[in-house]
Amino acid sequence: MTQATDSDVLNRLDKLTVAVESLAQGLQETKLETRVFQAQTTEKLVAMDQRLDRIEKRLDAQEGRFWTLIGLTLTALLGILGKLAFFPSGPTP
Repeated sequence: MTQATDSDVLNRLDKLTVAVESLAQGLQETKLETRVFQAQTTEKLVAMDQRLDRIEKRLDAQEGRFWTLIGLTLTALLGILGKLAFFPSGPTP
């Protein structure tokens, strides 16, 4: 078994310290990238939510127009049927 001198131990310790500091720096960079990605994702989700709200409002407006059109059509049909029932326009004797 070989004996390590103090300088060998210190050199190895310095190398380990450099490696740990490098890993810590990489971890900090990864954390920063993750935070940036989270912020971008949050912005995209907010934009999608706003778009969905606008689409829902448009659909509500279109649904209102549809039911208005159906109501007007039914009223016109009832008017025509009422006219035919109460005021027949057949030949008069």
